[in-house]
Amino acid sequence: MTTRPRKKVEVFRTDIATLEQAQKLERLLLERFPQLRISFDLEDRDRILRIVHERPLDIDQITGITGRLKITAEVLDR
Repeated sequence: MTTRPRKKVEVFRTDIATLEQAQKLERLLLERFPQLRISFDLEDRDRILRIVHERPLDIDQITGITGRLKITAEVLDR
C-alpha cells in the first residue's frame, strides 16, 4: 500500500487590486510551479491567495514572483 503525499495549504495576505492582476500572477506561478493549485478570494479584506501543494514550497520564490508584479504577499499566521 502506497501513501499519497499530504497536501498542504499556504495562505497569503495580498494587495491584489484587480482580477487581471490575479490572473497574471496565477499564470506566472503556474509557469514556474505547474503542480500547484492556486485560488484567490479577492472579496476578503486580506485579498487572499491560497496555494495547495504537496512538495515543499519555497515562500521566497513565491514572494519574489509577486514582488516582480508589484504585489505584496505575506503568509498568514496559522
